[in-house]
Amino acid sequence: MIEQSLQEYLDKSSVIILDGYPRTVAQARQLAQLLNTKFKNIKLTLVRFDVPDDLLIERLSARYICKNQNCQAVYSLLSGSQQAPKHDLICDKCGQPLYRREDDQPAAVKERLKMYHAYEQDLLNYYRTENPHAIISLSADKALADVFEDFKTHVMAQNV
Repeated sequence: MIEQSLQEYLDKSSVIILDGYPRTVAQARQLAQLLNTKFKNIKLTLVRFDVPDDLLIERLSARYICKNQNCQAVYSLLSGSQQAPKHDLICDKCGQPLYRREDDQPAAVKERLKMYHAYEQDLLNYYRTENPHAIISLSADKALADVFEDFKTHVMAQNV
């Protein structure tokens, strides 16, 4: 599936973002094998967003999504957020109600973070050994626009 997606996106763009993949060392090894055999021209950059867990819990617990399956717009109910809906719990795009997913409840987010951290360190250790220059760490405990600017600057510098 990854091979097919890489080929499909490479036909359209020179930069591909794999969000949430690889998650394990086994997946990282499979990706490395695929890149070394079929996609030798792809330069891998691993971006790690550094955010304190308490801030992640706060952000994800404030995330709401449009109930309309054809819309699925994402909003934040954090005070002062640029992603806040204009009207309480109503989608700006289609007017349908917003809801919080079960896995965005604070207790569920804490459990997700435990699982993430269990795999993250092994994955980072793998890349530090196999491809240490591929890792970029960015602070993401600031405004979304600032994080995005940092992301663009660092990723573009890495891929020049």
